Amino acid sequence: MNRHLPTQRRNSASVLASTFCGWLLLCGLASSVTGCGKSVDGYTGLRGTISGVISRGDEPVPAGCNILFAAASGPYTGNGVTDAAGRFTVGYRVRQGLPAGKYLVQITPPRQQQDYPSVDSPDYVRQMRKLQSEPDPMDAIVPKKYRSVSTSGLTFEVRGGDNVATFDLSPKRP
Repeated sequence: MNRHLPTQRRNSASVLASTFCGWLLLCGLASSVTGCGKSVDGYTGLRGTISGVISRGDEPVPAGCNILFAAASGPYTGNGVTDAAGRFTVGYRVRQGLPAGKYLVQITPPRQQQDYPSVDSPDYVRQMRKLQSEPDPMDAIVPKKYRSVSTSGLTFEVRGGDNVATFDLSPKRP
């Protein structure tokens, strides 16, 4: 008995089908990696990067001040930290920048270690009251009103592309 395995013949239809399936698989992998064209945050419109300077009159704010941009509508926020010249660049989880639109801005001073009295101290309450009644040394750097998006009064309109934001925290003159 002579047994022969059948020989598979590839005709043009099977070659075309396998090529098509290969391309389909490749396109499926590419779209799953890129998220079908959507970004990490789901926004697909214009985006802008932000850099700028924060000053208090003619003087830059010190290094370590934090700036926060919070979208007036939507869940988008970006933040940056000043250098010694008061310059900052806003970072965001999508490299291309924040979605275009109106943002509320807050600026906070560098974090300072404060010496608080020990709770075990016999005159703890008196010492705490004294600390609370003293002027906040950080007010000379960033006044309290700028430390919250709800009280700062600072806004910025992000447009597509590169944006430059300049904030002067000097007291307004009448």
